[in-house]
Amino acid sequence: MSYNAAGPLDEITVEYAPYGSDDFRPLSYEALDFDGNRSPNWGTTLACALSQVDRTSASGWFDVRVSLKLATGSSVNLVSPAFRISEFAGIERISDDTEATEGPAEYFTLDGRRVSAPEPGSIVLCRRAGAVTKLIVR
Repeated sequence: MSYNAAGPLDEITVEYAPYGSDDFRPLSYEALDFDGNRSPNWGTTLACALSQVDRTSASGWFDVRVSLKLATGSSVNLVSPAFRISEFAGIERISDDTEATEGPAEYFTLDGRRVSAPEPGSIVLCRRAGAVTKLIVR
């Protein structure tokens, strides 16, 4: 996740909840430092370990809510759905990518906004046939 702020952030809160619920729980995060420079996305990059997720979701999908507080105001950003955990223990199977190539595709920006026709050169999330992949549009 990457966010750009006009000034230093006073407080960042990252939370997760089963998809579509309001039962958010905190996720600890690490703000990544790129050798003292801003992140490649010109914002603050946060990394959260999904091993902190300690409950299931009926669909396996989870939402992420990021709250930013600055001296000039605050912002709440919801990514829905943000990630999927289908099994909590071990690797059940390894599959090829052909499963995710059938059916209609939905495209989302990295901050969760739906787009109908992604621009060439953009990075988008593609949801198709129950799977989500990150794509670079050519």
